Amino acid sequence: MPRRSPSWRRFAAICACTGAVAWGTAGASEPPPRCGPHVAGLYVYAPFYEEEPERRGLDLDMLQELQRRSGCELRSVVESRLRIWDQMRRGVLQLTLSSVITPERREVAEIHPYLQARFQLVMRGSATAGVASLADFEARPGLRLLGVRGYAYGPTFGAWAQRLRAQGRLVEASDFHGAVRMFRAGRADGLIAAPSAVPDVQAAFEGTAPVRVLDPVP
Repeated sequence: MPRRSPSWRRFAAICACTGAVAWGTAGASEPPPRCGPHVAGLYVYAPFYEEEPERRGLDLDMLQELQRRSGCELRSVVESRLRIWDQMRRGVLQLTLSSVITPERREVAEIHPYLQARFQLVMRGSATAGVASLADFEARPGLRLLGVRGYAYGPTFGAWAQRLRAQGRLVEASDFHGAVRMFRAGRADGLIAAPSAVPDVQAAFEGTAPVRVLDPVP
């Protein structure tokens, strides 16, 4: 484990409930630098972070509270999940929030859980009638799944999505808002979403086509 600067250790100790903190390096003999600036990667996904009609969300609240409590200078940039984790690996970003824990992410970051959640499967259209499990969905070759590039969905959903990818049945969007638009347009029959985001998916249909939520991993 690379040694971290006194400034970074002070910050990391305070952010015990944030998300992922990238490893930093510094010589032990260096004088203590000022705390920051540290750059955090945010991604647009309600209710964690939204930019319209204004900047808001749990991740933004957490970042502002971290800055207040630590006295560190924290800056934020908005990127896709794929770019966020690439920049975490390269040291461009120092932290991110609301991340699913995976072995690969543990290799490049110190991860502190602060929220426990699960993913659900949102389905649309008559073709999904009678689908009551992930296995049912997978057993119907005509059904396609929508996901977001760079998202980690946990062991059950992740392995299932990879199987559908191998079958050519996984459609991916660059961000969640794009995935919702593609879902509404009929590009796929199922969409992986956190429970907190399901109302946004339902609202996108404006009552024109009811969607059904499956909770296969409660």
